Amino acid sequence: MSKQVELALVSLMPTYGSDLPASLVESASSLLAQSRHLASTLKAEEEIARLYACAHIACTRLKIALDLPTIEPRPPIPPRVYKRLYTHLDNILPNTSASGRRTRNAGSRQRDVGESPSSQTRPLPSRPEPSKESSLARFRKQTGPDAKTPTKSSRQGHTSVKESDMYLWVQPVIRHLCAGSGHKKLAPSMLAGMELIFIPGGRKTKDAWSWKNATALCAAIIFFVAMRARDIDLEQAIQPEIYEPTRAEIIDQLVRARQEVELKGVEPDTLWEGWSDVSNDEFDAAASRIREKGWLEADWYNGITDVINMGMQLDDDVADGLDEEDALQVQQQRADTMFQEKYNYLSEGRRAEYKAWKDATLMRIAELSATLEAGESNDTQ
Repeated sequence: MSKQVELALVSLMPTYGSDLPASLVESASSLLAQSRHLASTLKAEEEIARLYACAHIACTRLKIALDLPTIEPRPPIPPRVYKRLYTHLDNILPNTSASGRRTRNAGSRQRDVGESPSSQTRPLPSRPEPSKESSLARFRKQTGPDAKTPTKSSRQGHTSVKESDMYLWVQPVIRHLCAGSGHKKLAPSMLAGMELIFIPGGRKTKDAWSWKNATALCAAIIFFVAMRARDIDLEQAIQPEIYEPTRAEIIDQLVRARQEVELKGVEPDTLWEGWSDVSNDEFDAAASRIREKGWLEADWYNGITDVINMGMQLDDDVADGLDEEDALQVQQQRADTMFQEKYNYLSEGRRAEYKAWKDATLMRIAELSATLEAGESNDTQ
């Protein structure tokens, strides 16, 4: 659950990166637990966004205290429903943060009704107010003639995934592939899988094999997410009739991404550092390593189902306002049909086509066998 909370926080503040303050994660987790006690019965569509709303409330309440960047909410439910849910939870959940509105308002009311001299001088439970010089110091450093480039440690709190310890191409390539297939909501799950491999526990991995085979690992992560999105279990996914065509499609998409993806302000040599073309054997080795290391047993992979359900709920809400033809097109691009329907080799239609082909092929073989036997019989006579 902690990982799901962190993913929600990262999606709310995409410019912050994965190095989240522990107090923010704890606050969001605490609000989530309290919401289940104080608002135990929510509507089905509201329950989908409970975790997201609690994370949003935690960010809002701690924004000043933790100097958080701009919050960019993208709720998994329609804005109208989410606004109602957010307001409801914000009203019933106690605000224990140092910078919360209720804490300040309570202090203001106490001063309004009068207090003793000792209570008036007692500091409010919040961080110390910075001096004018200290507040302006960082801006003077940036604009002065002796301005220095921020060090990695000074930027780390507000880095994005692409600026983290993974290769620069990871994020734009994944987002490009997901946008092209119409499944943007799966991009955070794929990025979380890559972060687990290359930044476990927030620290850069020392596994040389992973760095050498980063592109193959990325391809394998995309494969496993696709299988999870299509509700195909791992044992079924490795069957040749599913595994091989899907592997070929992913490798082909990566080749196209290498040609199409660009990152503004970054030179190609820098952007594509660590990239390599993926062969079938390298893909197979990466897929095996992901399973052996247990990377599919983490929260990022188990939570894909929730992401799919959220996407389906949104599709239903959108389709309600469309005509029949447009609604059908929306349904065909749901996240539970990764890589589109033509690659769903276990659909009822594909099974029926295979059975008809098999019966026709066996009939032709039987006819040819009978013809050959008749010819041999005539030669003998």
